[in-house]
Amino acid sequence: MLAFQKNDLAQQTFFEPILKGNLQFSNSIGNNKNLSKLLKHIHKINTQKPICYVLSTKAALIDFFAYIIEENKFILKHSNRTDKKKELLKSVIKYIDENYADTLSLEETAMKFYMSKKYFCRFFKNNFHKTFIEYLNDVRIENSAHLLSQKDISITQAALSCGFNSMSYYTSTFKKKIGCTPTEYKKLKVHHVHYFTHKNKDPK
Repeated sequence: MLAFQKNDLAQQTFFEPILKGNLQFSNSIGNNKNLSKLLKHIHKINTQKPICYVLSTKAALIDFFAYIIEENKFILKHSNRTDKKKELLKSVIKYIDENYADTLSLEETAMKFYMSKKYFCRFFKNNFHKTFIEYLNDVRIENSAHLLSQKDISITQAALSCGFNSMSYYTSTFKKKIGCTPTEYKKLKVHHVHYFTHKNKDPK
């Protein structure tokens, strides 16, 4: 909710460190009347839910963190940044592996990990050396290729089961990744399995 679509100075200087866990805060605000007032306001509008409660909540949260930072009530933490980054990358990979068969969008995934779309695109490309869509398609194609190796699975079933809703897009993406069309791949795999099985049958 704190992430902005535009990566402006406020996003770079304050919110990215918060979202990355580099700015950490105390678990208690003590008897601070200003912070208590803001938190009560956030609770009230999220209970009553007036028409602009989401916008009002975001504005109140910005005021909340601005006050904390102005009062130096935070700790800068960099020592475990590498470990946190590794855990985040693992979580992203796991999320894609578990949801590639669904309609998985860039916006949805960025939101899942509390990042703006723009920041998530840059984060993903810098760490995986390919775009989110390229990585997602690779995962989908690899899993569909595994399905195509099974004799009773059709090309359409393999495509739909792995998140492809367009057969033309599936075919072109498959050929780009594997080097042949799904039809050619299936014929090759099924023929190979049939040949291998027949060749290794025990003589009667």
